[in-house]
Amino acid sequence: NAIQMAEYVTRGVGAAFEADRVWLQTSADERIPKLSSQWHHQRLRPLPDAIGEHLEGTRALVDRLWQNADVLMIEDQRNYQPSRAGAAAFGIAHELGTTASIVAPIGDGGSAFGLLWISMADHSRRWTPAECGVALHLATDLAHSLVQAHTISQQAEAVRMLRELDQAKADFISTVSHELRTPLTTITGYLEILQDGEAGPLPSGAVEALSIIDRNAVRLRNLIEDLLTQSRIDAGRLRLDIAS
Repeated sequence: NAIQMAEYVTRGVGAAFEADRVWLQTSADERIPKLSSQWHHQRLRPLPDAIGEHLEGTRALVDRLWQNADVLMIEDQRNYQPSRAGAAAFGIAHELGTTASIVAPIGDGGSAFGLLWISMADHSRRWTPAECGVALHLATDLAHSLVQAHTISQQAEAVRMLRELDQAKADFISTVSHELRTPLTTITGYLEILQDGEAGPLPSGAVEALSIIDRNAVRLRNLIEDLLTQSRIDAGRLRLDIAS
C-alpha cells in the first residue's frame, strides 16, 4: 500500500535524522498516485492540507535536483540566499517555520514527481554529507518502491475487473440459456402433439415442415446445452476427466 509506505518512511526518517518535521509529497502521475504524508515532533502542529499545493511551485527546483542527483541543503534559513529555482523552497520553508532543511527529489526515470523534506523548526543544523547522501538514497529507493506498488495495484485492479467481466459474461450466458429453454420446451411439446396427430390430421406437406422444425429445435437445444456446459466450465463448477 503506497499510503502506508509513505507514512512508514516519514516516521522512520524523522526518528533516524532526529528531525523536527518530515514532509513527503508527490504529484499525480501515470507512474504513481498523488500522495501526501508527514511526521512532526509532538510540540509542533501538523501541516495544513493545502501545503501540497506548493509542490508545483518547487517543480523547477525538484527537477534540477533530480537531474543532478543532488539535494538542497539549508543549514540556517536566516542566512540562506536562494537561487531562482530555490526561491519557492525558501518561501515554503519560511511558511513552515523551518530553520534548517534537506530537500531530496523523488523521481523515476527521466523526471521527478515529488519531494522528501526533512527539517528543523527552531535552530540551525549542520547537515553532514552522509545525511545528505542517505536522504537522497532514501528518496530514490522510495520512488522505485512507490512505482512498483502502484504498478502492482493497477495489475490487481485489472485482474479484479477481468474477473468481474468474466463473471458477468457467465451470468449472462446462464440467464440467456435458461430463458431460451422455457419457450423451446413449449415449442417442442406442441411439436410432438402435432407430429403424433393428437391435434387432428395434418394437411399435405405439413409433416415435412414439422420435421424441419423438429431438426432445428434439436439443434437449438444442443446449442443451449453447449452454452450452459461452457458456462459451468468457466465458473469452475464442471470438470472434464479425459481418459487416455
